[in-house]
Amino acid sequence: MLTRMEQGSTQTREWLGRLVPGHLDEHEALIAWLNSDEAHAVLARYPLVEYRLEQRGDALKITMSATEPTGMIRFLRWDRVWPPYWEYQGGGRPRMPLPSPASLGDALRVYWRRRGGGGDDRDRD
Repeated sequence: MLTRMEQGSTQTREWLGRLVPGHLDEHEALIAWLNSDEAHAVLARYPLVEYRLEQRGDALKITMSATEPTGMIRFLRWDRVWPPYWEYQGGGRPRMPLPSPASLGDALRVYWRRRGGGGDDRDRD
């Protein structure tokens, strides 16, 4: 069964990592920015369909979906959203179906989803 993130030619990938100790303030500032209108407008410039950042303790999981693989690669190269205090530990394709954003509770720190007609949608369901 395919989820909304897998409709059409959309590809979903997962980035797994951890927050390096001693960088909590910087990390929280980035989380606040990623939840801002400015960041959502920037995310909408990429061919992303959905972006989730989950955090449990120091463990980070970013799940993103894009309509073009090259667009996802360009996004992964954008150092503004991949700070050096996030240590990469692995990645790949997530297990499907993905849990609903609402089911993730406080672990879901950032959630952005493109609306069908463009723009973004910050709903968590």
